Amino acid sequence: MLTTVKSSRRAFSGAALSAGLVDRRRVEVRSGQGGAGHVSYIKHVSPKLFGPGVPAGGNGGRGGDVIFKADPNVISLTNVPRVARAMDGGKGRNRKISGKNASPLVVKVPLGVVVSTEPREDREKSVVLADLNKAEQSYTAAFGGAGGHGNVVLDHPHDFTVGDCGEVKHLILELKSIADVGLVGFPNAGKSSLLRALTKARPKVASYPFTTLAPHLGTLRFTDDQDGGYVIADLPGLVEGAHDNVGLGHQFLRHIQRTTALLYVVGLLPLPQSAPSTLALSTLRALQLEVKLYSGEMADRPFIVLVNKCDGLGIEPALAAANTIDMELSKEGFKDAVVATSALMGFSLELVARKIRRLMEEAFKRLELPDIDTDNSTEHDVVSVVVS
Repeated sequence: MLTTVKSSRRAFSGAALSAGLVDRRRVEVRSGQGGAGHVSYIKHVSPKLFGPGVPAGGNGGRGGDVIFKADPNVISLTNVPRVARAMDGGKGRNRKISGKNASPLVVKVPLGVVVSTEPREDREKSVVLADLNKAEQSYTAAFGGAGGHGNVVLDHPHDFTVGDCGEVKHLILELKSIADVGLVGFPNAGKSSLLRALTKARPKVASYPFTTLAPHLGTLRFTDDQDGGYVIADLPGLVEGAHDNVGLGHQFLRHIQRTTALLYVVGLLPLPQSAPSTLALSTLRALQLEVKLYSGEMADRPFIVLVNKCDGLGIEPALAAANTIDMELSKEGFKDAVVATSALMGFSLELVARKIRRLMEEAFKRLELPDIDTDNSTEHDVVSVVVS
């Protein structure tokens, strides 16, 4: 039995995967104010003593913190409130009883969220405060105010102090880690169709460019998989000059900053039939260049090249285009990294799924994660590939 690498993400289904992700949100955090101290007295027992009595006013409770916590069951910032406000601490009470400390407000966010300060006029660049890339990792964004003092602890028996104010901050939450594998390609390359065919996700699919404007996720599962499979992200299409932020390039490229592996998708349908192999290779090189110019580290990640839409030109020209790319990549030391496929026809989808699995297992092995065995990875059936 194949032992697979455990993923930190759960398997999602339905509308949660099909809807576009909210990957950036401005949040105002307000921690709770400390509760006020109290003034009260315990009546003197002896009639010889004058005054209201012995001071017995309790201290105020502490205000609630605001905490961001990474949760693998959350995939989007959709449900993160724009104003996150914790409760105030309770007021002090009679008989030296302190006010109740307010519970912290815990805001659950997806893995891979980066918490930063909001840029201001006096500070052009934001400052990264936290990088929540592990399950259950948390960051206290605002600390609650301390409770006030009751007259039981003050020198003057008729005095009390109010609680400290809570903190108010304006922060930016940005989701960068969204999937195990990212589909990278120019608009209309067929990335959304591939996601639909390989997983149960249902992103919008059309025959015109820029259909995908926000990432969509799907989970590739196998019959022997106990860990939820691999999450694949259909990323918005790039345009040439994306590394210089042309066509919102930086906004789109940041989605793949922490994907473990890349799937370069080269669509054949719009290419002239006279030179599909040459144009397919140049398309791949252009994609790789945009990624490299944005981040050399991202360009060095494990990848597969999918020559898609081979139904448009026919199987033979598509295989020839894939072979041309494969030979070029072989000169650079990349072996068996190209697949000609068609999401519409279901051509080679099982082969694509197995290559994704092998790619992920090898990638995790590089990270020296335990429990990896790839000896029999090609002998197990893919259960979520849907032939269109």
